[in-house]
Amino acid sequence: MLSNIPVHTMVRPLISVIIPTHGPRAALLSRAIKSAIDGLSKEDVEIVLIPNGAGPGWRDICSEYADMCQLVVVEQEQADRNLARAKGLSVARGRYVRFLDDDDYLIPSQAAKQYDALLSEPTLDVCSSPVSIVDSDGVVISTRELPNTNDFVTSILLPSRIPLFLAHVFKTETAKSVGMPLDVKRAEDAVFLLRLCRLHEIRWVSLTHPAAAWYQHQTGRISSHKGFQIGRKIIAAELFELFRHLQSKSQLTSERRNATADALWECVHKGFPRQPWYWSMIGKEVLQTFPNSKPSQLPKMLTLNGHLNPLIGEWGLVPIWQIILAYRALKSTIFKDGYKRIV
Repeated sequence: MLSNIPVHTMVRPLISVIIPTHGPRAALLSRAIKSAIDGLSKEDVEIVLIPNGAGPGWRDICSEYADMCQLVVVEQEQADRNLARAKGLSVARGRYVRFLDDDDYLIPSQAAKQYDALLSEPTLDVCSSPVSIVDSDGVVISTRELPNTNDFVTSILLPSRIPLFLAHVFKTETAKSVGMPLDVKRAEDAVFLLRLCRLHEIRWVSLTHPAAAWYQHQTGRISSHKGFQIGRKIIAAELFELFRHLQSKSQLTSERRNATADALWECVHKGFPRQPWYWSMIGKEVLQTFPNSKPSQLPKMLTLNGHLNPLIGEWGLVPIWQIILAYRALKSTIFKDGYKRIV
């Protein structure tokens, strides 16, 4: 279903904000839309709303904001955020596009600076900003800063990357040339960014202040921690694929090579406690590809200051990790610890 505004009469907006919405989260959705349109004219902003497996509350929200922005609604019965984003991207008409989950929100004054930065240099493909992590009381818990580099590919390769969609604004044609990775069900934002690096040498600018808030809360959601290991495996495969592509195109700088090794070792280190045999095999592949690399996350004492194979150190931590994981599981069961969103 499209909004009742005839598409052919709409002015092409500056920015399309794609917002999938799911479940009874009308108050959060209203906040997300308000943050996306605040300070912009109706001609400047298009909200592409994709209710997927959602209740009827979104209809009232549409009525509330229909006169404040160019509004397009694409309904989808299936609760699938990635498919919803794909549908939203396919109809987005803005010069630039960004993705915003219904429970997160933009910081309007800083988001406007992202648009200004892109407009000031028309050849740019992406503008990125840090992200504030905010609790249910609106208090900033921490800030995810952008990696310290001038190279977009390196910024996406490094373990300190920000894979969250809400950190980035894309030139619409560039985003559409990549498309949503419908072949994966986890880590789709990171996969999109890694594939973007495979398809284009991205022209990029980054800003220093957060332009969006990533909201931590207990409201019902369709994502969970259960598939987090799957996400790491997917990211590791994409990292190897991007490395091979950059190597074949003679685009593999030393900075990019080191960043890829660091990112792969992070996957190995974080995945090892739960699936040591699998990640040991991946670690061997990392050592074959990057013979002199070492995981920065692993205490040097476990490898005799780098003289031993780092996988020996990872195996040495397994018994300790098993105790820690058992304690966390027991604590979660007894105290019903809340869900926390993890990058």
